[in-house]
This record gives sequence, C-alpha cells and structure tokens, in this order.
Amino acid sequence: LSALTAWSRVIFVMWHPIISNTSTVYSATLFILGAVSSLIMWYEKTEQNPSIFYKIKLHIPFALFISATITLKTTMSLYVVMFFFFDFFVGLLLSRQKKPFILTYVATGFVIILMTTPWILVFYEKVLAIFYSMAGNSYDSTVAPADVSIGTSLFFNNIHLYWGGRLYWFLFIFLLLAASSIIALVTLSNKKELPKSTLWTIPLISVSLSITIYYFLTATVLPWGHEINHSVRYTTPGLLACVPLLPFLLHFLSSSYSNGSLNNSLCSYSLTKQVFIPAAQILLIIYIGMFSPLFVDRIQKLQNDNTMIAYMSKNARKHTLPTIKAMSSAEHKNEIKNIQALVPEGEKILVWISTPFQMDFSRNQIEYISSVATSWNKSLGDDEEKALKSFKKDGIGYIFWQYAGYSMRGRSLYESMANSGVPRAMHEGQYGLYYWDTIDTLQKNSEVLYLNTESKYALFKLK
Repeated sequence: LSALTAWSRVIFVMWHPIISNTSTVYSATLFILGAVSSLIMWYEKTEQNPSIFYKIKLHIPFALFISATITLKTTMSLYVVMFFFFDFFVGLLLSRQKKPFILTYVATGFVIILMTTPWILVFYEKVLAIFYSMAGNSYDSTVAPADVSIGTSLFFNNIHLYWGGRLYWFLFIFLLLAASSIIALVTLSNKKELPKSTLWTIPLISVSLSITIYYFLTATVLPWGHEINHSVRYTTPGLLACVPLLPFLLHFLSSSYSNGSLNNSLCSYSLTKQVFIPAAQILLIIYIGMFSPLFVDRIQKLQNDNTMIAYMSKNARKHTLPTIKAMSSAEHKNEIKNIQALVPEGEKILVWISTPFQMDFSRNQIEYISSVATSWNKSLGDDEEKALKSFKKDGIGYIFWQYAGYSMRGRSLYESMANSGVPRAMHEGQYGLYYWDTIDTLQKNSEVLYLNTESKYALFKLK
C-alpha cells in the first residue's frame, strides 16, 4: 500500500493540468476530495446508529461540498451531480438499511437544492446558457447552433495536447479506475454482510466510476469534449482527486482476495490477485516514466519564466509577464478609475475589459461580459435598434469596452473560432462575433466619452 500511495502521489505532481489557471483545477479537486472524505466519515459513523436525524446531520458536509462545486466551479457541476447519484445507487445496492439510506439522500438532495437555488436565481440566464451549450445550441436564437456529433475516435487519439502529454495516456488511467472500481463493487456485492471495515470503499467506487463515465461523455456527447484538449481539461479535477485514492482500492482488492473470501465470485482469485493488481502497479510506474519529461519541462519553465501556466510561451518572461505587470500597475488602475468617473454614480455600465476587478462595483452597477464565456450572454436581437432596446430594458446606458489587447479575443479570433469546425469553439465564435459586431456598431453611432488607441479602451453613452 505504501508503495502504491507513493507512486500515485508522484503522478499527481507530475501531471500538468494547469492550462490557464490553478483555481479551476485544484479547488475543484479539493472539493471532490472533501466530498469523498465526508462520505467515508458518514459511512463509518452511522452504520451502527439507527437515528435518521443523526444520519442526515452527518451527511450535511457532503451536501456542502457538492453545493460549493456547483456554484463555484460550474464546469464540474454536472460531474458532482453524477457523483451524488452514483454514490446513492452504489450505497443503496450495498446498504442493509434501505429506508434510512433513501431518506438521508432525499434530505441531502433537498439541502443541495436549498443552498444552490439562490445562486441559480441570481444567475439563471447563465445557468440556462450552460445547458444550451451542453446541447450545442446557442442561447441566442439569432445565432445558428453548432453541430454536435459523436467523436469516439478521441479516446485513442495520439494527438499531442498543448499543455503536454497525449490524449491516450489519460484514457488508460480512466480504464484502470473503472476496472478497479467495478471489481471492488463486485467484491462487496458478493459479501452477504458488509463489515464496517469495508464501508469506506463505497465512495471510492462511486467517485471512480462517475469520473470515468464523465470522461466518456466529454469525449462523445458534451460539446467541449470535441475540442480535443478539453476532453481531459474538464475531467482533470476529478481525475486528480481519484488517483491518490486508487492505491487504497487496489489494496482493498488485494487483501480481500488474499483471505480467500471471493474464490467463487465472478472475479477469480488468479485474474485479480495475480494479473490485474500487478498490472495496475506496473501501469502506474509506466505513467511516471511517461510524464517525467513533462515534469522536467515544467520545472525549467518555472525557473526561466516564473510561471508554469501552459498556454504561455517560453518567452513569457520577456512579453507576457511584463504585460501582466503593467496591467497591475497604479497607472493602469488610475486609467480605469478615471474612465469610470466619466459615468454618473449609480448608472449601470456594461463592461467588457480584461481587468473588470479594478472597477469600483459600489459606485456603479456593473454588467460584466467574459471574453472566455461569451456564449453565456443574453440575446441582443439581430439589429442595432433591437440591441439598443435590449440594453435600455436592462437599464444599461453606458458601455466600457476593450476592443483589443491582452486576454481579449478580437474579431479575427472569433471569426476563426466560428469557422473552426469544432462544435464548442464554433458556438463561442459565432456568439462572440455577433456580440463584438453589435457593440462595435453601437459605438460608431453613440456618444464616445473616452477612446484610447494605445490601451484600446472605449467608453460610450448609448443614445
């Protein structure tokens, strides 16, 4: 067990999932690990306690972790909902007390709904847009929906991911997780009565099965999986949470078969003990070898460029980092402050810039557009007059726009995304192009209060 644990920790460190930021990856990983830990505690402490109120009370931390992931890391919301239901069905299958178990999960579901509903009500348009995006459709009826097709070839694709590694490397670790969890599930289901010492494996089985199925969904059904890099990107937090748990599942299997309790089960002793478990250990070692060069590259990149963020080029120290430093300077903050001062206090502003966090949100109402998630924004209609009416209806009288610059997608990029042939990129590109053109047209026919061709900032008042 100690050797397996050490190997899994090495892989955890050697993987390079940092595509554009660390928050999206590692905070979601911690939420998922927190959910698993809370479930392990719940199974261990409530098995011998018949009180339904005690069971529900100890299940609330699990509800908190699920709710936190849904509201704070929306890209993993579908996965944690899947994890919730997987743990319910696996636990129900193995539970000796069906009714208290069902009541506990019904109460937990109610708590999750209670905690996420305020967020859903505030951001209901963005929530709806997520489901439209999953279906490959635009939230705006004036934008043609992108085609979503099945792409099973992604599973075995040898393409090089732009942050390092190859796609099929990750496929095998998913298959290992699935095989381990399925064999463990068969192991438990063949026991007439589950000892308390085995209950901790239930959430491990659930989290491993759910992340594997979620990966297959991202590669075949969900639009973001069809951009090959994203098929791994949006499963990485769950994968990073599962890998350190894998040795414990393998250890459980090894110990279960060593005592001969499952010789007559569907999973034979020789197949599992003598073939599968050694093969899994060898695969973990092979993974360390495959990811070692990437790990060395990351250390060199950190030393040379002061960053390990994957999308930054090797000359980040000369170009990217100075740009970020300039955007964080007092001079830049003062420019933002002075631009905002041109808008009367209390007026609502539509803001589409790279540093909206530098604005005073207490002075004005801020409606913010994200360049990364333009597909989440509402419809403006199909001409200038309808767009003006839409803005007026929402109380927006001013638009603060950064039409080019660092981290801002320009028109040419949206155009190339719209014609890329990749469903998710086409969806964002079509919508981004439509939004960019609409605001550009409005600017030309509005009262321009500020225009700086150096910083690419424009502030204009709608007529």
